[in-house]
Amino acid sequence: MAYLATGMVIVDAEGKEAKITGLYGDNDFLMVEFDDNEGRRTLWDWKNLSDKVYVWR
Repeated sequence: MAYLATGMVIVDAEGKEAKITGLYGDNDFLMVEFDDNEGRRTLWDWKNLSDKVYVWR
């Protein structure tokens, strides 16, 4: 995975899917919101991203 964009569906190592519905911040600090849920915002860390996470569509 080289970049993120709203509308992408991310799949984790367990097969759980989430649609990216918001991107907030910049290259140094990026918050990603999933499924239009503010409670599902997470700090994105490219350095610790598992190689089992991928974009489904």
